[in-house]
Parts: sequence; C-alpha cells; structure tokens
Amino acid sequence: MIIRCSCTGPLTSVRRLALNILSTPIASIVDEKLVAPNVKDNDFGNSWLKMHSAGSGAFKMRVYQPHQAIVLEANDSSPTGAPKLKSIIIKNVPDPASRRLLIQQGDADIARDLGADQIAALQGKPGVNVLSIPSAEQNYLAFNTGNSANPLLKNPALWEAARWLVDYDGITKDLLKGQYFVHQSFLPVGLPGALDNNPFKFDPAKAKAILAKAGIKDAHFTLDVENKPPFITIAQSMQASFAQGGVKIDLLPAAGSQVYARVRARQHQAAIRLWIPDYFDAHSNASAFAWNDGKSSTVAGLNGWQIPQLNKETQAAVAEADPAKRLELYKKMQEELQRSSPYVFVDQGKTQIVVRDNVKGYQQGLNADMVWYDNVTK
Repeated sequence: MIIRCSCTGPLTSVRRLALNILSTPIASIVDEKLVAPNVKDNDFGNSWLKMHSAGSGAFKMRVYQPHQAIVLEANDSSPTGAPKLKSIIIKNVPDPASRRLLIQQGDADIARDLGADQIAALQGKPGVNVLSIPSAEQNYLAFNTGNSANPLLKNPALWEAARWLVDYDGITKDLLKGQYFVHQSFLPVGLPGALDNNPFKFDPAKAKAILAKAGIKDAHFTLDVENKPPFITIAQSMQASFAQGGVKIDLLPAAGSQVYARVRARQHQAAIRLWIPDYFDAHSNASAFAWNDGKSSTVAGLNGWQIPQLNKETQAAVAEADPAKRLELYKKMQEELQRSSPYVFVDQGKTQIVVRDNVKGYQQGLNADMVWYDNVTK
C-alpha cells in the first residue's frame, strides 16, 4: 500500500528530517483493523498495545510479563518475510553476574548490559563471542545554572575549568575498560554532522589558572549520580580529578529514579546524565542541549541555561533545506557548546553484546531500540 500525505509548516521542506523522524519506533506501522476496536478514551489503542501486538515487524508479542519476560513469535505475514527463528524469549535478569553465568554455561544465547569486569571475564572463553557495536549513548556532566544555592554554577569560568579536570583517558580506558571512548561534542559519532575532535584533556594546572584568573576560590558543588556503573564510576573519578584542580565535589549517589526526579525538579547542583537521540537526526540532540524556550523540559531548560541566540541557531539549523549547509550549522553549534556551555561531554558508548558461538546474524544499530532479530539463526 502507498499512502500519500501533504503537510504544511516551516519544517516540511526539510525532507531528510521528516524521514528520520518517521524511522523511529514511535512511527511504526500497526494494523488499524486490529487496533481500532480496542481504542479507549481516544488513546489510539495505546493502553491495549502495551500488552498486545499489532505490528508489521518480523516478530509479534505473544507474552508480556512486565519486569520479567517477553515472548516473541514469528510473524509470517511480515512484509519483510518470515524470520529465521520461530520464537524468542527475552528475560529480565537484573544481576549482571548472573547474566554472565547464564551465557557462559549456555543457558542463554545472548547477554546484554554486562559490566566491564563481566566482559573481561568472558573474553576468549570457549563457546562465546563478544561483539562490540557502536552506540549513540553519551555520558555528560551538567551544571544547573539556575540553582540559586550555588551561584558558582552559572560562572562560565567554572564550566571551562571543568573541561580540563576530567580524566577522560583514565575513565574510558582504565575504569570502563573500553566500553566507552572519549567524545566531547553533543552529537555522537555516527550521526551526520558530528564533530570527532576532542580538544580537552586532563590538565589540572590549566584549570587552576582559569579559576584563578576568574577570582574563584574554594570552588565546590554537589553531584547527583546514579549509584551504579558507569555513572558512579565516572563520578568517583571526577571527585578525585577535580580535587587536583582545587574543586571539591560532594557525591549524592541514589537510585536512577531519585536522580531523575531531582533533575526534573531542578533541585540538583550538578549531575552525571546519559543521553541517547530520540531519532536519527542532529536536531534530536540540538533541541535538547541548545534549546530552552522556558516551557519545554529540554536539557538546557532543566539546567536553567538561558540561550536566546542558540535558540535562534537551533531553529535555523532544523529549517535549513540544503543538507550540506545544515550539517555545517550543527558543526558550528557543537564548537560553540565546546567553547562555553554548562555541559562537559565525557564519552560515547560501545555496546558490548555476548553471544554463543552458534548464534549468527545478530544486528544492532546506534540506538538501543535498533535491534534486529529477523536474520538471527541458531
């Protein structure tokens, strides 16, 4: 079936942006005849779809037990053809050590989200292969410039000094053992327009000079962080490296839900956060880090960063119809945020998946939702 539609508005001329947005899971095709009878209160069938399947992909959901398991079965009517496997069971095993044991013993065929230590223990073991796949996941430090309890947080000199107080190589190579690599701009490598230059390195003497020139003494702030790797690992490294530049960090470790709630409420002074693009286009990240209209809960908004000029640049970039010119605008924005912003971009992920050696054809893209099982064989 071919569906034609027409749209009006300032962004409709940017064809690539529209196609990139349509490539996201939220734009996936569903069977209207199956969903329509299950619509309640104009929810377009959303409540029903949480527990049922009506898609066009290679697999359909047969069983869903929240926080426990999902059972997928082959969708023989998929436009892409029937998958190689008849069914897939996805189980939630919270403990990474248990996941490692399951894959090592052959009780699981694929294991995800293993820590650096678990991956290191499996490298070279018979019966398993470790796949290293590029990821768009980024970790960054954000200062809440709107927190009146600590006026230092809105001082650009602190932001600049902070970029020279992160031990990037120590974090990525020694602590996270290659599961991440240094990346210092808001567009991840792999996304069109991403800068791959890394102008900053650990230099506490340079940071001290920046702070001294600005007249900053006894610098300190609290840092909200999820109490699990890699976030707590990064935070502990920062606590030690910032101290060498004369900046004291008090860690506030907590569960992810608590950190998220404090950041949403703008109660944090600084936080270690993770970001993954919502869709495969530069505007997904630019509209988060370089846009604050005072109404939306963007990253810039949650950290109180007032940026009227960057707002204009973000709008100009997303509306630019010429692809080459558009990418150039995003490159300039990344350079501007590297020069002066309340963010310190630390690293980018390399997703490591462990598979049994009899499993072939597993594919995964830059985002966590880009996983394809249709060509997997066992």
